[in-house]
Amino acid sequence: MKILKKWLQNKKTADKTGKLPIFANWLRVKEMAEDLSQFEKTLLGTPGEEFLQHIENELSPTKSYKMVVLKVLLADQNQRTSWPIEWIAEGFRHYYLTHPAHLRDCSLLEDAEHPEKVNLKKFVALVKGMPLDKLSNSPDKYFELDTAKGLFELKEAIRSFWNQAEFRKLVLERADYALALYFRRSTNQKPPERKSPPGIVGKVENMSPEPPQETADAGEDTIELPFYYDLKVAAGKLNQTFSAEKSSEAMAVPKTGNYSPDRHFVVKISGNSMNGGKSPIKDGDLVILEKITPTSAGSMNGQIVAVEYHDEYGGTAYAIKKIKKSGNQYYLVSSNKDFNEVLIDPAQIKPFARYIKSLK
Repeated sequence: MKILKKWLQNKKTADKTGKLPIFANWLRVKEMAEDLSQFEKTLLGTPGEEFLQHIENELSPTKSYKMVVLKVLLADQNQRTSWPIEWIAEGFRHYYLTHPAHLRDCSLLEDAEHPEKVNLKKFVALVKGMPLDKLSNSPDKYFELDTAKGLFELKEAIRSFWNQAEFRKLVLERADYALALYFRRSTNQKPPERKSPPGIVGKVENMSPEPPQETADAGEDTIELPFYYDLKVAAGKLNQTFSAEKSSEAMAVPKTGNYSPDRHFVVKISGNSMNGGKSPIKDGDLVILEKITPTSAGSMNGQIVAVEYHDEYGGTAYAIKKIKKSGNQYYLVSSNKDFNEVLIDPAQIKPFARYIKSLK
């Protein structure tokens, strides 16, 4: 909006008819508004501009697949321009499993009882047939799909641009925008019914859409705690005081602990990654969590906590895990031995609630 306002105020570009011109791409809008960065100016009239325009204008997605593939490629720490198809499939699967709100858009996962157990080979077949084939068969053909070698490659003319961090940032901005726009549109439609909520890494982000179960009748022996359908809502109130008035629902729980609606809240667990050990947290359990802050948390080592973190694809994800410190390294640990420990960067993770108990 700032760019458009600046353009409208520019006497050189103002249209006396009051009509807005049609621009080929966003770079040309910024050029007209005299808002291009020095790097963006170097892209004008090059294959780099054409590639960005392709992302803006040609994807027209009916699925999120192509944007997700782009995000996977951009997250490659090796900054390659040729990728193994199986590596792409693994990143593709990881994206949906760590973004439960988007999981319903993946045909292999939307009805899976245990999404995290869907075989990688199925994802290899899926990405070959839809996003990779479509991306490599577009009229402009910026990618090549070599199924014989098992590789997906960037067109030679784009590689020099792709190797520049500033260019990849511009590509990511467009992929993120297209993905956000797609899901914004799709949420206006009735989502398909799923057999069960997603289950990767003990996710608690995607809550049951039905009203919460009453675990106890309100009375003298109960206390009402806030209930959050979506853990992102709870995480967003990290610097606020939790209270029943601020929650869309309140749940009566037995007054067996020193609970306070200012510090405690209830969420519903999705997934089986913590279903193990002496005190398993099972799929569908309602659990009580206690808000923590950096000053009140104390040592997190060995504790089960709800965490907000940035995954390797740049998205914000949520999980309930045990924190383990080994030397100078930190890990997210599942109680279910079918799930591997995950090495984490402490700077990229934010514990915001401590697990108290499950409501049976």
